[in-house]
Amino acid sequence: RAFGAAERLRIVDSTVPDVVLAVEPWLPDVTDVVVASKSGGTLETAVLADYFEARCDARVRFHAVTDPGSELESRAVAGGYASCHLNAPDIGGRFSVLSRFGSVPLALAGVDVEGIWRTASAMAEQCAEPIAEDNPGLWLGAILAAAGDRGRDKLLLHAAPGLEGLADWIEQLVAESTGKDGVGLVPVTRPELEGSTPLPADRTVVLLEWAGEDAVAQDQVADWAQAEVPILRFVLSEPADIGAEFYRWQVAVAAAGAAMGINPFDEPDVASAKRRTGALLQATQSGAGSANPAPDWSGDSVQLFAPGMADRSADEILEALMRPIPGGYVGLLAFLSPAAPQDSMRAVRAALGGPNPVILGWGPGYLHSSGQLHKGGPAAGRFLMLTADPSTDVGIPGRPWTFGEVAQAQALGDACALAEAGRMVVRAHLRGPHGPAIAELLRLLHQARESSKPRKGMTDEQT
Repeated sequence: RAFGAAERLRIVDSTVPDVVLAVEPWLPDVTDVVVASKSGGTLETAVLADYFEARCDARVRFHAVTDPGSELESRAVAGGYASCHLNAPDIGGRFSVLSRFGSVPLALAGVDVEGIWRTASAMAEQCAEPIAEDNPGLWLGAILAAAGDRGRDKLLLHAAPGLEGLADWIEQLVAESTGKDGVGLVPVTRPELEGSTPLPADRTVVLLEWAGEDAVAQDQVADWAQAEVPILRFVLSEPADIGAEFYRWQVAVAAAGAAMGINPFDEPDVASAKRRTGALLQATQSGAGSANPAPDWSGDSVQLFAPGMADRSADEILEALMRPIPGGYVGLLAFLSPAAPQDSMRAVRAALGGPNPVILGWGPGYLHSSGQLHKGGPAAGRFLMLTADPSTDVGIPGRPWTFGEVAQAQALGDACALAEAGRMVVRAHLRGPHGPAIAELLRLLHQARESSKPRKGMTDEQT
C-alpha cells in the first residue's frame, strides 16, 4: 500500500470461501505465486497451496519461502517450484518482515526492497546506541512499557492513507509479542474518532503519517495533548522509510517485553486453537460431523451461541457481552470476507463500542497474531465472533474437507479455546445473505444497548 503496489500483490491468508473465490478474477493475469510458511506445515498455507497449484496453469511460477528442512521445502523441490528461499530459522514469524518472507513477494511486485533495507540499516545503527534517549527503539520500548504499567495499555493506531498496512503490521507485532502471562498491550487499528469526547484514561495515541499529510486533524491532536493523552507521532518522508519503522518497532517491542517481564519471542497460547481445529477436522473426516452445537438463541437470520447462557434472551446475551469492564476491550472476530460491506462492519463495531474499545480481527488470520493476546493477555477481553454459511463452498484438491469446513473448524476451535481460557465469547452465526443478517444483528445489538440503560423512576439499586 505504501508503495502503491496493492494492485500487483494480493495476500491470501484466509480459508473463508468468499476470500478464496475473490482471487479467481486475478488468475488469468497471475505470473507468480509465493507460498510462505516458517514451519512449512501451517494449515492455511498448505490447503491454499493445494488449491492454487491446481487452479494455475503451467506458465505461473511458484516460489516457496520457509525454514530449512521444512515440509514446504520438500514440497517445493518435489513440485518443481521456480525457487525456494530458505530463511534464517532463528527469526520468528512476526519479526520476519525484513527477511525473505517480506522481501521475496515485495521484489516480485516491483517494490524498492533495496530502499527499505537502506532505511532499516540506518535505523539499526541508531538502535545500537546503549543509552535509551539516543536509541529510537529503546526509547519507544520504554514508552510502551511505561504506558502499560500506568494503565495506558490501549494503543490507538491512526494511519494516514497508504500507511494502514503498517498499522496492521504493528498490531500483529505488539499483540502477539506482549499478550501473555496475563499482561499485554492492546493495539486498536482504524479506531473511531470520538470527537470532543475526552479519551478514556487507558488510551495511548499512535500517529503514523506522511510528511505533509496528517493521520488526524490537528485540532483533534491539540485536544488530546491538552488533556495530557500520550501521543506518539511517526512521520515518514518517503515509502522506503517504512523499513526504518519496521526495525524501530521490532526493537521497541523486544525492549518493552523485557521491561514487562515477559518473553516477547514466544506465543504459548497460539497452539490451543490449532489443536482444537485439528480435532474438529478429524471428526469431519471420520464422518462424526463438525460438532456444531445447538444455538442458545435463534432469530430470522442470526443464531447466537453463548456457552453457559442457555435459555437466555438475545438482549441478556448481548448486554452481558457489551457491559463495560474497567480496563477491558471487546474483540470483534469476523470469519467473513474483508470485502464484506465496510459500512456494515463499522456499524457493528460502533454498536459494540462504549467505554471499552473494539478491536477487529479477520479470521482465521488473527489466530496467528492478536489471537495470542486474546487468550494469554489480560483477562478483560470479551469477544463477538461472526461466522456465516458460505454462499458458495470450495473444495480443496486432495483433501477430505472444503474451505468452508476448514474455516468453520478454525472458528469453533478458537471459540472453544477462548472459553477454556475463561474469556466470554458469543458467536453470532449469519444465515443467508450477509446484508439482512448483519442488519438483524445490528438491531439486536442496539436493542440490547437500550435495554441495559436505566429507566426513569428506577433507584440505583434497581438499576
